[in-house]
Amino acid sequence: MKHYSRLFPLLLGMAAVAAGCSSASPATGKPTNTGGGGSTGGGGSTGAGVVLTISPTGWVDHTTNSLNIQGAWYPYGDGYDSAGKPMGDCQKAMHPTSACSVITSPVPGSGSYAPTGTAMCTMGTAAVVPTANDYSAIWGGGIGFDLNNSGGANAVKSPYNATMNNVIGFSFSINKVPLGGIRVEIPTMSTGLTAHFKTITTPGPQTVLISEVMQGSWVTPATKIDPTTLISVQFHVPTTMSSTVPYDFCIDNFAAVTK
Repeated sequence: MKHYSRLFPLLLGMAAVAAGCSSASPATGKPTNTGGGGSTGGGGSTGAGVVLTISPTGWVDHTTNSLNIQGAWYPYGDGYDSAGKPMGDCQKAMHPTSACSVITSPVPGSGSYAPTGTAMCTMGTAAVVPTANDYSAIWGGGIGFDLNNSGGANAVKSPYNATMNNVIGFSFSINKVPLGGIRVEIPTMSTGLTAHFKTITTPGPQTVLISEVMQGSWVTPATKIDPTTLISVQFHVPTTMSSTVPYDFCIDNFAAVTK
């Protein structure tokens, strides 16, 4: 069985407008798409850190935190292309749209992704994978957040140096966890954007340290994460070959954990 893991820009039309200006940041990110492995954990106390305040448009501006973190929250899924149209990896692999993962909320291509109170929420269904060879095309969906995005009409997604900023992880609360768990993924530039992740299996407060995330068992050879080239933090609901996986969850109290 051969598995694939790669990440490329994915815009679902959920541009986040930076507070006080008219620039917008495109949503980006495709997650690790299949397999087992990685670190697994349940709940945990949130560490001391810096809360990353979300604007009404889903944008976190670097002026609102002391760690120079800036970027947009975004949804993503295998059934959608860069404009939020049903022309994603799933359809490109010749699967009908009915066989692809679905994002129910926020609506792909609608042009906004507002928080619910202080939380970023999403609903959808990760599709069934018909054969092991289809994991690279039907990999699921979720939401994510860029750590170093310039914003603007021609936004640039750059690596974030967590070491230089004394960031050792991320804390958050999740209200509901889909069947099989949710992967907290941290893609990096130095590993070709192949994500390291930890699987969360219970709701409540969580802390995911950069040092504890790992690549999946299908990545050969697996590498350690480079904390100087982080790209984003993603909350990924992966697909399975046994059944669809409905999801409906919110991420709240999102913060960068510091030394």
